[in-house]
Amino acid sequence: MRHSIVLFSITFYSCFSCQSNSEETTSNSKEPLKMIDQNYQLIQGIWEESQDDNAFFVIEKDSIYYFESEIRIKYEVKKDTLIIYYNGYTARNFIHLLTQDSLVFETEISVVNRLHRRK
Repeated sequence: MRHSIVLFSITFYSCFSCQSNSEETTSNSKEPLKMIDQNYQLIQGIWEESQDDNAFFVIEKDSIYYFESEIRIKYEVKKDTLIIYYNGYTARNFIHLLTQDSLVFETEISVVNRLHRRK
């Protein structure tokens, strides 16, 4: 549960620390994921840090729902980037890995989060 709070805080810190609304892309040294539509399908689901913890959030078609705080946040996926919109702020998170069972992304403050899909 402590990890969920940390991840939640990092995500919101990311949102508050970035006030850019431009259509920037991530670093050219990172290989982008392909097929945006497929990424939207893959990213939807209930995500957790470990099987021992409660589920952290669910990603739905148009929003991310955080269970502990009961809020919904708009998001979108563009190539290799998970973009989160919250209260006028935009946070861009580089997706390192997105599969049926795993989501690994890096925040703008270089924190890497490794999540597993709840089954």
